[in-house]
Amino acid sequence: MPPVRPVEWNPQLYKVSNKYARYMAANEHFDHVSKSGEDLGDRLDNIGYDWAKIGENLGVGYDDFFSVLDAWKKSPSHCKMLMDPDMTDMGLSKHKTYWVQSFSKEPLSIVATSAH
Repeated sequence: MPPVRPVEWNPQLYKVSNKYARYMAANEHFDHVSKSGEDLGDRLDNIGYDWAKIGENLGVGYDDFFSVLDAWKKSPSHCKMLMDPDMTDMGLSKHKTYWVQSFSKEPLSIVATSAH
């Protein structure tokens, strides 16, 4: 895939990723959608996070970052998420062996405001 610009670390995406990694570990539930039906969009909406586009990579059974990253790079859908040129922000967390990487594109209102 072609190179893309670096994403920015986002503490809110980290917090959502961390909370969901802990949820999955506690519930032995590995899925983008929680048992109650919430997906990443719902989790971000619940904390008032304004987003234009989002995406998420999950992993389980990997002890270190380089192992899960290697698996994501070898998976076409996960690699596509890693290299999505629209994404501007990222948060990543691990709990036990559950990994959550959340991505977002800043909404136009935030981009327009920061340009002034």
